[in-house]
Amino acid sequence: MKNTLPLFLLLVANAVFAEPYESKLLGRTLDVPVIPFERTSFTEPLEGDTSTVYLGETMITQKTGHFALCLYIVEAQRSKDIDFSEGEICQLRQTDIWWYPTDGRSLIKRKDGLVVDRDWAKKVSIERKKKGLYVCHSGASFSGSCIKKLDPAVLVETDTLLLIEDRDSLQQKIEYLGKEGDILRFAYSETQSMSVKDPTSGWVSADMARDAFTREFVLDLSEDNIVGFKGALIEVEKATSSRIVYKIIRNFAGR
Repeated sequence: MKNTLPLFLLLVANAVFAEPYESKLLGRTLDVPVIPFERTSFTEPLEGDTSTVYLGETMITQKTGHFALCLYIVEAQRSKDIDFSEGEICQLRQTDIWWYPTDGRSLIKRKDGLVVDRDWAKKVSIERKKKGLYVCHSGASFSGSCIKKLDPAVLVETDTLLLIEDRDSLQQKIEYLGKEGDILRFAYSETQSMSVKDPTSGWVSADMARDAFTREFVLDLSEDNIVGFKGALIEVEKATSSRIVYKIIRNFAGR
């Protein structure tokens, strides 16, 4: 199923350690992978991890942004038009009432069984009221069907990390360009995440390459197996013309 989350989202690896987060919406403390909505710098892979990529693939990338709050619906709920089915949903910004399913599933199912496969049907608003949560859809053509008095216990924590990149943020990455003899070739590039208007989905983010900040550089394995650029240090464990096995010693400087 096609994922309809906004384009500036990046789904990344699961986390191990949990942080406490006081949720006003659910009225309880959550154990989440990271504190949501706090601005952070994210690098992949992590320092010390051994990784393998192939020709033309990214070896290291670094971006800034914040992580969404993601929860799992453990028990399906139904109203006239809403099919609040089991699965994951995420709140992208702390001040936003809208929640999006990460698998792109529609949350609107008519009484006649028709599933509405439209972007507006793939999000719901969730608000806390005295007698529980109100889950409502955004369809202008409907009468405003809501699931009322929803028990907050239906929503539980997940270990998913969903990074929302800063608009107009600088992104850095290094790609592998292959091997010729003892010479390994790499490309460093910077892109600027900029807001652009899509005719069908409104404002989204797109990566614009900054040509003045794109560079190629090399490593001579006969001299060293560690290469550095823009503060990042990479130890090469094995390399062929199409594949490289490496470990990040240090990430980009100043991030």
